[in-house]
Amino acid sequence: MKPEYLDVIKLLRSAVTGEKLSLSPDFSIAQAQDILKHHGVQTMGYMGAINCGVPKTEAVMQQLFVSYMRGAAVSQRQLAAAEKLFGRFEEKGIDYLPLKGLVMKKLYPYPELRPMGDGDILIRIEQYPEIQEIMINLGYQEKQEADHELPWIGPGLYVELHKRLVPTVDPDLFSYYGDGWKFAKKSSGSRYCMSDEDFFIFLFAHFAKHFRGGGIGCRHVVDLFVYRNTHPEMDESYILTQLKALCLDAFYQNMLSVLDAWFFDKPYNACADFITQRIFDNGIWGTAENLYIAESLRTTADTDSMGRGRWKLLMKRLFLNLEEMQYRYPVLVKHKYLLPVFWIWRLMELPFKKSHVVSRRISLLRKESENRILQRKKELEYVGFYNAFQDESRR
Repeated sequence: MKPEYLDVIKLLRSAVTGEKLSLSPDFSIAQAQDILKHHGVQTMGYMGAINCGVPKTEAVMQQLFVSYMRGAAVSQRQLAAAEKLFGRFEEKGIDYLPLKGLVMKKLYPYPELRPMGDGDILIRIEQYPEIQEIMINLGYQEKQEADHELPWIGPGLYVELHKRLVPTVDPDLFSYYGDGWKFAKKSSGSRYCMSDEDFFIFLFAHFAKHFRGGGIGCRHVVDLFVYRNTHPEMDESYILTQLKALCLDAFYQNMLSVLDAWFFDKPYNACADFITQRIFDNGIWGTAENLYIAESLRTTADTDSMGRGRWKLLMKRLFLNLEEMQYRYPVLVKHKYLLPVFWIWRLMELPFKKSHVVSRRISLLRKESENRILQRKKELEYVGFYNAFQDESRR
């Protein structure tokens, strides 16, 4: 374990617990700042550094203070925009269920300690025409629809309206969640929430999805601690039962060891050390290479050959299905018969517009890529994933 990672963990822990922790003799706030930026947690890092006694007069601390104040301003704008949007939903009787950061920000000692790139909200798709009118009236602009999200960018907040909780490309999670509304319960007015346990399970499933995909950063580990710490009466047996249904129970037990080491001074076992190292190395949303390898693993799970799986993945990414092509070429919404023409057009423009994507895809076909894929599979199995890339029909 790199000592600078251990020091950053202490800063994050101090930020959310208020503890004054002893940093290593060789601690460097400049080195820590690079890691904090890589993970998008400068506000947490600054608060933790203050709590741990790092002098405010250091030049890097002044830079982090500017980041903190900027983060606080962004956070206030986001929360104000979200409340205004929720108010309109209430007026029009639109059912909505806030997710992820919109819930987590209010559980931290200060909302700015929990950065949020976008506001995730589960909606009922049948109400979308009315929602569109609300969004437009509030000054939001509709962006390109994704598999499970309808994004809008507006004053103070980037909103992702969820048609369903998880993407259909994660069949194990999708088969459990469906559109997600079976886990919703009335809060007040037209606002819904999940039970404490179900929200935590969703939080953990989201973490696991990204960890086994491109990777995920330390902010989301802090989320897991903060949520458990503010909901100490959760039914752990229910959580374990549901995570077992998702084949995430073994990974969960290993992540509990990570939380024990980060926040409760328990010794790092080999697996907790390995997971921590991977989290810090990958950054806030992981790496493109990990994401491509995860795609390859998922495809290979549906074939009997690593080689055939990689070829299948390449063809799948070059010849996108109709829905994905419609996202990129809206003309196909009304003229589906032109799909083969646009496949050819896409193949012609890819080398010019996204040459780096093409080269990465082709690199997966090289012999050495098979070793990387197998190594990644072993790593995921080591930390507790099993049947991670198989759909329900193959389990």
